[in-house]
Amino acid sequence: MNKKLYRSMVQLTGVYFLSLFIFKPALGIGDNSKWQLVKDDAGIQVFILETENSDIVKAKSSIVVNASLSSVQSLLDNIETRHEWIPYLVKSQLIKYESDNETLEYSVFSAPWPVSDRDFVYRLRLISSSKNKKIYTMTSEVSDLMPISSSAIRAVLFESVYTLTLLDEQKTKIELTFHADLKGWIPVWVANIVQKALPYKTLKNLQHELKKQDNKSVRF
Repeated sequence: MNKKLYRSMVQLTGVYFLSLFIFKPALGIGDNSKWQLVKDDAGIQVFILETENSDIVKAKSSIVVNASLSSVQSLLDNIETRHEWIPYLVKSQLIKYESDNETLEYSVFSAPWPVSDRDFVYRLRLISSSKNKKIYTMTSEVSDLMPISSSAIRAVLFESVYTLTLLDEQKTKIELTFHADLKGWIPVWVANIVQKALPYKTLKNLQHELKKQDNKSVRF
């Protein structure tokens, strides 16, 4: 078999299995002007929106958790344990501390063979902080403090937003918006599967992690 043809077949096979590994097919995509519901499961809703500046859809998901806003915020702020609940995250590290409300960070996400791992350099900001609401934003940034490595493809995070809204003392609504370009040779349809999958899996894992922490705090 021709070597180029063989490599192409291996790559396409990897893309196919990546799509199966990440997410089950959702409902159809809606028009360019409205968020479309594509998943509603276990109290988590996922919506997508087609954007004018990219073929990759923007996604958002929401959930109400039985936890205080401060508990959720504490979990988000702990960079050392994010890999325990963010899907496929291998590690996160602080690149530069700017203030209590702003940091430059680096994250690496694993991918099944033969797909290369992806990494991100992004600025995290707490742009709104009141008693009843916290809003975090993350966007990619080019920085000499973290050069591109041959071990991963540098992806682009257009936008990631966590909005935490206090409903009562032990109930918080979490909304996650996610829009990224994985770069490399991954087709757009696979990138869009990832877009739909990550917000859902992230909030599901976050909810599970909050329950674990709550169980640990119980004393008999």
